Amino acid sequence: MFYDEWCEVSLLGRDGDSKLQSTYEDAELVIPFFSEHYLKKWCEMEWERIRGILLNRRSDDAVIPVRLDETDIPGWPAVAFDIRPNNRSASELADLILEAYRLRHPD
Repeated sequence: MFYDEWCEVSLLGRDGDSKLQSTYEDAELVIPFFSEHYLKKWCEMEWERIRGILLNRRSDDAVIPVRLDETDIPGWPAVAFDIRPNNRSASELADLILEAYRLRHPD
């Protein structure tokens, strides 16, 4: 999982968006969380970078969004599935994400 705190040193300085792009591209699985906060500029920029992964790593099935509310996800295909909390606990969501990861990377 990627947390800003884990990569704080590598993200310091200029061109944070490019540094994030490298982090996302190197990830085996990218799990963006969408909510009303998606409308912030930084979140939109991150999603733009992640959409590149959708294009370039389609066969990897490397992006699985979590939709926390009914916020529209532009660029996420209507025929694709995302995770919806549906009254699941944070632990249950984490287990679901881990199961999705293991399905894609059984090694």
